[in-house]
Amino acid sequence: MMNLCFQPEFDETNYKDINDQGQFFILQTSHHGKENDTFDCMSVDFHGRPSALGRFMEGKGRVRDGITDELCLGMVHEVTVEVRATYIMLENNEKGTACNDLGEDEDTEFDCRSRCRLEMIKEMCNCIAPTLGYLTDEDEDLPICDYTKCEIDVQKGNHTDELCAKKCLRDCKQIRFQVNLDQKGRSVRPDLTTVVLNWGSFEYLSLEQKWVWSVATFIAALGGSIGMWLGLSFISLLQGISWLVEKCGNKFILDGRSDETDENGRPVKRSSGRPRLSKSSVFDINAKKPEASKPAI
Repeated sequence: MMNLCFQPEFDETNYKDINDQGQFFILQTSHHGKENDTFDCMSVDFHGRPSALGRFMEGKGRVRDGITDELCLGMVHEVTVEVRATYIMLENNEKGTACNDLGEDEDTEFDCRSRCRLEMIKEMCNCIAPTLGYLTDEDEDLPICDYTKCEIDVQKGNHTDELCAKKCLRDCKQIRFQVNLDQKGRSVRPDLTTVVLNWGSFEYLSLEQKWVWSVATFIAALGGSIGMWLGLSFISLLQGISWLVEKCGNKFILDGRSDETDENGRPVKRSSGRPRLSKSSVFDINAKKPEASKPAI
């Protein structure tokens, strides 16, 4: 059985925004099959996922979101869609709400899970899955899989991509659609199928998460609390830190050569009797200078 999937694209001259309710896309197909052939019904996915595999990879409540799959051949279908809600969440790793802010070169959740499936197949069959070849590097030298020749030794254990797929997070920006299908009956000709897409209401719920405290608001709130409860200001804090350093810090002594030179221009070494710079002399500007020691006679 062969599946056909396509996504219509419009250039700048033919692209138009949806500004009014009503029809915005009409699809009419003609199909010819043998007398006893059976065909699956078509589906429309407003998230643009390339196949049903993408929906089932995401799992949970998103499997049925934004899709209708009862567009059977030989009938006229009217599909009405509208945005139900938009969600913008903060990036996090919490269970149930984990999401990722996708960058330009980052894989989507679908591509990430597909890459995990690709690595599992390469490990099992030492080949590249035909539908996942777009995820491989150009220098990949493995052949395309022929699953009839892939022999798997089940005695060596089970193969799964669940551990890898746990690292694949959804996008923090999510859109939820509401889709209603109205079947108008059979077409005038049995070989024609018509699908009309209508846009419904423009009203929707918008939810966005933001940090309660930013750096600026946190510093402002901290300073206000300190000033209210302790009666301190920023200058007072600096003075307190300076006082603690002066009283509790260890004294230090700067040894080494002085800046003085002798008659020949060579630096004069400090003698043991010369005064040395200590912490007390740094903070106490009114301290008396120590008297120079007199040479012994």
